[in-house]
Amino acid sequence: MVLKPVVLSLVAALLTLTAAPVQAWGPEVTQAEPDPDPVSDAAAPRFKPLPPPSLNFYGVPGVVDTPTPEMLPDGQYVTSVSWFGGQSRYNLTFQALPWLTPSFRYTGIRDLNLFGFSTYYDRGFDVRARLWKERRWLPEVTMGLQDFAGTGVYAAEYFVATKRFQTPALSRGGSPGRLKVSAGLGWGRLGSYGAIGNIGGKRPSFVGGGTGGELSYDQGFRGDFAPFGGIEWQPNEQWSLKAEYSSDAYVTETEVSNVFERNSPFNFGVEYQHSDRARFGLYYLYGSEIGITAQFQLNPHHPLTPMGVPAPHPVIPRRQWAVKEVDWNQDWSESTAQTTVFRDQTAEALKQDDLILEAIDFKGTAVEIRFRNPRFRSAAQAAGRVARILTATLPASVETFHITTVSNGVGLSTLEMRRSDLEALEFDPLASDALQTVVGVSSAGPVSETALQSTELYPAFSASFGHYTNPSYFDPARPFRLDVGVDLMASYAPAPGWIIAGALRQRLAGNIKNGRDSNSVLPHVRTDIAKYAQYGTTLENLFVARNWKPASNKYALRHLWPV
Repeated sequence: MVLKPVVLSLVAALLTLTAAPVQAWGPEVTQAEPDPDPVSDAAAPRFKPLPPPSLNFYGVPGVVDTPTPEMLPDGQYVTSVSWFGGQSRYNLTFQALPWLTPSFRYTGIRDLNLFGFSTYYDRGFDVRARLWKERRWLPEVTMGLQDFAGTGVYAAEYFVATKRFQTPALSRGGSPGRLKVSAGLGWGRLGSYGAIGNIGGKRPSFVGGGTGGELSYDQGFRGDFAPFGGIEWQPNEQWSLKAEYSSDAYVTETEVSNVFERNSPFNFGVEYQHSDRARFGLYYLYGSEIGITAQFQLNPHHPLTPMGVPAPHPVIPRRQWAVKEVDWNQDWSESTAQTTVFRDQTAEALKQDDLILEAIDFKGTAVEIRFRNPRFRSAAQAAGRVARILTATLPASVETFHITTVSNGVGLSTLEMRRSDLEALEFDPLASDALQTVVGVSSAGPVSETALQSTELYPAFSASFGHYTNPSYFDPARPFRLDVGVDLMASYAPAPGWIIAGALRQRLAGNIKNGRDSNSVLPHVRTDIAKYAQYGTTLENLFVARNWKPASNKYALRHLWPV
């Protein structure tokens, strides 16, 4: 039985005869169009990132049912679903560090008929750590702990190595293919077939029906160990062909129970990369079973909908347009009609950046503006937009800007800056660092009695009607439950800081109400969700709230719930 990996090794050797080892695959360098003008933007190199490594049935980089050592791109978040032989696995994997990958898995094994369950549901946690990266002649190596903090139904430990090669292109002008050859040693499940040795004596066996949640420190890298390995060939960017030798005997599923038949240690598969984020696979496993996977990968560095931010207003120095003495006159600040015009012009300009004017106060050479920022994640970016808008809408005599961010009717902080500094640093490559030295930051004070309030904000009434989905997870009888329905929500803000709001919910369909009662000894909160779901029509909330600032750098919120 141990000699069976030799067959797979011979196949890999034949493929590598014409392959050249590479130190590491780098991103492809492209251009926006062929033969561009050398001085145009189209001639600038563009780096196309490599596709992330394909995943195995456990949701981590691997061949089919065995792991490989590759890491996902930093920050990558992966959701995958796999099924074969009555086993469904729902996997969540996150590349927490460039060298560290934790995973969570929820599994259902149909017709196991053990431990008091027909279908056995289980949660498990994995962690993988890369020991060293691939070099020209040195393979990449990773250590992995599989299901080390669950009940241990899939518990295994392993060391695995992979070397990557380039293969000749299949057609003239085509891109070269990629070949990955992997081999490893596994304990636990990955040491249950074709063992070649033992460390530490007999390994504790899996006993189902437990709650898990404890580290399996007493069985790590203990017991029989066995080799496993596989190859993956990518002839182009879309397709991958896979073959592996698995050292998992599936003892519980095939010998203790009769979930499926394991007739062979070899698995084969073909995968299709539908897009940068989606990959699908079809497989033939263990000489008897057909399997499928769907993999979906996301990365915050490459969002699905990149935020498109238009260019900010340019800062036009006053010396270019305020050339007459009358341009610097301050009498306008005493005119209600004039200040109202400037308020309205500023409010309209802010709307172009999806910012909202709360109030503005003019003092001849200074202005204080209070605004809401519902668009930009960076408060500094929003304040910078406001400052640029003020340089375009206010008279030349205004030199000092006091810019206050407002949330829920309460001023948070105030930036104080000079208009002349903005004009001087408009094109300075170190403008950000320079502005930090000349901009003051302080706690926001109360609204000035002479400030012009926006006439569009208060009182404010809003209402919305929409659908909702309410999922519930991990009920042993039915691990996924769902309610769907509609929500009616309304709110009324009579003045800054005040809000009166409520929401009605009508369930249209669902089965959360059929869930089991919790027997947890901890205080019940969300565990009583089945009790809350007994009623189809519910008043979700009804409250009066006030936000205010009792003192500098102190914020307060008071709620009143009539029901």
